[in-house]
Amino acid sequence: EHFRQLQTEHLSDLSIYETLLGTFEDYCPIFVAVFGGILQQVFGPKKILIAAGIPSVLSWLLVTIHPNSLNFLLGSRLLAGFSNGLLTGNVYMLDVAPSKYIASFQSIEAASRSMGAILIFALTMMFYQFGFRYVAIAASI
Repeated sequence: EHFRQLQTEHLSDLSIYETLLGTFEDYCPIFVAVFGGILQQVFGPKKILIAAGIPSVLSWLLVTIHPNSLNFLLGSRLLAGFSNGLLTGNVYMLDVAPSKYIASFQSIEAASRSMGAILIFALTMMFYQFGFRYVAIAASI
């Protein structure tokens, strides 16, 4: 409802916001990945792996609190990108896994990311009729 009203009022501005919503998560890892690598050297990869979950959960909480606010949606995407950026330089698996299993683990990681995206899509389709707040609650559980 809110986005339809925005669309009728500011059609030209809306395309910019739609583009930002689609790509905002991709900007953070560009800068945060280097910072994440430095943090892993200082604190260790396991602690950074755990810490990366915090902005991810906060991003879903932002959507839960204000699902119709464009600023909160953009902030949510920014936090998700920050979490993703911290994980980009993660080498924890390479430190602890036997060398003969590393390729298998990396394949499992890629498959898990794809399955996670499919799961979020399915949750969105199931709970979309109730509003984004319920999608965010279901996804954070």
